[in-house]
Amino acid sequence: MKQKAKILIFGGNTEGKKAAWLLDAIGESYIYSTKTNSNHTVMGKQVNGAMNSEDIVRFCTDYEIKLVIDAAHPFATELHQNILLATESMSIETIRFERIFTDLSQNKNVRLFHSFEELSKVVCESQFNNILALTGTQTIDKLKVVWQQKHCVFRILPTQLSLDIALRSGIDQDKVIQGSPEKDVASFCKLMLHTKAELVLTKESGESGFFNEKLEAAKELGVPVWVVSKPSFQGYTYTVDSQETLQSLIYQLRKSILKEGTELKHGYTTGSCVTAAAKGAFLTLFDEWPPQKVTIQIPKGEIVEFVTYCTKISPTVAVCSVIKNAGDDPDITHGEEVGCRISLQSEAGIKIKGGKGIGEVTLPGLAVPVGEAAINPVPRQMLTNILSYLKGEYEYDGGVLAEPFVTRGEELAEKTFNPRIGVIGGISILGTTGRVEPYSNEAFIASIKKQIQVAKALNCTSIVLTSGLRSENKMKTLLPEQPQQAYIHFGNLVGDTLELCEQEGIEKVYIGLMIGKAIKLAEGHLNTHSKKVQFNADFASKLACKAEYSELIIEQIKEFKLANAITGIIPLTNDEPFYKEVIALCKKHCATRFKKEIQFYLLP
Repeated sequence: MKQKAKILIFGGNTEGKKAAWLLDAIGESYIYSTKTNSNHTVMGKQVNGAMNSEDIVRFCTDYEIKLVIDAAHPFATELHQNILLATESMSIETIRFERIFTDLSQNKNVRLFHSFEELSKVVCESQFNNILALTGTQTIDKLKVVWQQKHCVFRILPTQLSLDIALRSGIDQDKVIQGSPEKDVASFCKLMLHTKAELVLTKESGESGFFNEKLEAAKELGVPVWVVSKPSFQGYTYTVDSQETLQSLIYQLRKSILKEGTELKHGYTTGSCVTAAAKGAFLTLFDEWPPQKVTIQIPKGEIVEFVTYCTKISPTVAVCSVIKNAGDDPDITHGEEVGCRISLQSEAGIKIKGGKGIGEVTLPGLAVPVGEAAINPVPRQMLTNILSYLKGEYEYDGGVLAEPFVTRGEELAEKTFNPRIGVIGGISILGTTGRVEPYSNEAFIASIKKQIQVAKALNCTSIVLTSGLRSENKMKTLLPEQPQQAYIHFGNLVGDTLELCEQEGIEKVYIGLMIGKAIKLAEGHLNTHSKKVQFNADFASKLACKAEYSELIIEQIKEFKLANAITGIIPLTNDEPFYKEVIALCKKHCATRFKKEIQFYLLP
């Protein structure tokens, strides 16, 4: 029985190692495929050997692959073509994990070529004789006409395999220099001087191929660089060029093609994410190297690890971000970049200030005073605790300014209730336990409670409850005198919302309901979610019988699959006996949760 896996990575180079490391760090299983035996240490199952498109189809079928990550070298043209051909035939989603490439359009020292054939022809026709080729072992045969006519030296990797490939092409061994590429301009300068290079040949290999260092060294020595442009392929489902973006995408795909089983997974709050980012930024300032991962203890007591992306801006300022994992909860910030900027201060103490994408509190009634950043008390305490601990560990007596941020916070906030409760300009940093429980009602109920508290602080004695925006807009035409903050969405949690109104001392509640939710509520279901309760045609038909409708109408209702169909045979008006029965029962059941006045409206 072959091991099952959902992700297949084609690697063997820097991007392959980065993709594998990331999936290891976030606990995602995968298979790692390379053309030759790889010395990469990865946790996923490793396979090697070249694959054509038919091989890839068979492999993906055998291992039930749902996602292919093509992290192979940009010039692995045949492999890219085979991957796209195979995955398209199987309707498998693909991610091209690409390198970051330099814009060469303004570089006067660089000349671009579309192919090795074009490059070879122009080199042979040129006046250059001493040539250094940094194009890789696999290109020696492609540039055969060049080293047969010119003095061309190739720098190749210091492995026996690379040397064997080079010598099989027929090139003299004295035209081959073995050495590992270093991310060091000085080492490239030394190599160019050693070979007396008049011209450098290379491929558009991107940042991880030390392309910029090659260009900088050649510029210093006044040596022109002729470059074969990277091939371009269309057809990938997604293309990313950073680990951050890849991590965000994997988190999103966990909710669809990578979802396993029926068990729901928890995630972590924005407060936990900000705390981890603050630790990462602090360590970036005080340790020799920025951390790739950090651990924190959340209020629930659990030790949690986060992948971090850290940058040292100056000796006293660092920025770190994490990608939020909200698990299976439908959290608006799932897969988003959440971070913290840490600045060392001369004045002692720890200060917390809202950064980009963090909202500002503008109305009373929340746990944070008006004028402050919308960072709730528990996340503030988490930040203070972690920074106090780190200051002690590193014997730092100065001050620290922490500025949490959410990169797309302002945009995301428009999709939340924040504007209604007076949090403007971004989202709130929330969390009490540090964890997000999947599909729990806790966060939604907490949001409703905040809205009621804000309405009360603004002297609203009555609240207008609706299930969503559509019914809210209808209620606004009926109750135009009510302020915006009085309108609150209960979703499906009618009973819980009424209890909160009771607890907060609200005097009167208006409830606007579509007929579907109204009939569910009339039957006694104070949570009207379709996962909890479906339209009960028998119950509705009994209401019609009690209201003395004809046998024909009663029998028709028994056959209906949707409550909305009732309005087609019984007009929706306040005086209609059927709907009077519905409202009477709704009031009866709601009175168990809210003791004061409730007024119902059935909405078309």
